[in-house]
Amino acid sequence: MLKKSQERILSTNSFECPQASSNLSIKDTQEFLYKTITTLKTNRMDYHICQSLYLYRIKFIMDKNKKKKNERKSTIFDSNYLCDENIEQIFTRILKLFEVDGQIIILSLFLLEKFIYKSRILLDENNYTKLIIVSLMETIKFFVDDSSIDAKLICSVLKIDKEMLVNMEYTFLNYINYKLNIDEEKFFLYKQKIMIIWVDYLKNKL
Repeated sequence: MLKKSQERILSTNSFECPQASSNLSIKDTQEFLYKTITTLKTNRMDYHICQSLYLYRIKFIMDKNKKKKNERKSTIFDSNYLCDENIEQIFTRILKLFEVDGQIIILSLFLLEKFIYKSRILLDENNYTKLIIVSLMETIKFFVDDSSIDAKLICSVLKIDKEMLVNMEYTFLNYINYKLNIDEEKFFLYKQKIMIIWVDYLKNKL
């Protein structure tokens, strides 16, 4: 799943995520609305819908947290990594690094929201990169293949040492009580909820 040749991914400007941008044309918005409604009806996880849905949800949470800046505390996940670029570019590169499918993207979002709720850590521009990467790592390890994670490569990408990565993983898992298994019914309801929010967002853009 992770290849050595992908180490350059997070240091290049060649990746974009137009479908996750807030500047969609009317035609693109209509197309995404149709795809999302189809996904809701069939429960088939379209990759680009999942990618855009994840990004919209992260940005929504971060926007809400702007009102709570005074409550913010420093954590192990804080970083200035790639802070000169927008979240769409960074998120797209992270996905290129891990090469996951749509189901894993939404599973990792579910676990990330669970972590945020349990830890009370405010997701913002200072910590979202590390939190997205760690939540994806733990999701892949549990649901796909533990051996597919190249810790050395991830440390290189994040410019941290192995001990820091282990500490981040421990912190993440500790707050969710190491409960990575997800109830199928709860996950289905979660997907339905965030997709309906996404449909409303797209409708309001038309």
